[in-house]
Amino acid sequence: MQNHPYADLESTRVWVVLEKALGDLIENNDLRLTTAPEYVIGYICKQMREADLITESGFESITE
Repeated sequence: MQNHPYADLESTRVWVVLEKALGDLIENNDLRLTTAPEYVIGYICKQMREADLITESGFESITE
């Protein structure tokens, strides 16, 4: 994947949940993105973190 300003968030729990949710909405034709998904997901993650809506455990990296 190409570098973007939110790359450090890609392996977090929040990212994974948002990526799945957006993917479902796109697949069901409920949403159409005109911006690369990683920018949309990253921005939402950043806003949620700054608003303290999710505990830091949500931003921990998921290990395989």
